[in-house]
Amino acid sequence: MTIDELVERLKALPKDVRRRPLMDGKPAVGYRLAPLERISVERVLTTEDGLCGMTDPELTDAENVAEAGDQYGMSTRIERRALAFFD
Repeated sequence: MTIDELVERLKALPKDVRRRPLMDGKPAVGYRLAPLERISVERVLTTEDGLCGMTDPELTDAENVAEAGDQYGMSTRIERRALAFFD
């Protein structure tokens, strides 16, 4: 899903739902407010099919791409992606 698709899906929610906090949780545990302050934009390694993984901050972009190519045998590139981490 792209960020634009997510925005459109959020806009399509009923107004009463949009005014309420976003919830996160598991049915067996219960629901709580999602920690939206943990959304960030990061540089990640991406593959041809769109999968992504974290980079090693101690390596340059070129070194990260070369290491991923050596380790996984596939072409990768560096992209900026929005990341959201929930509990």
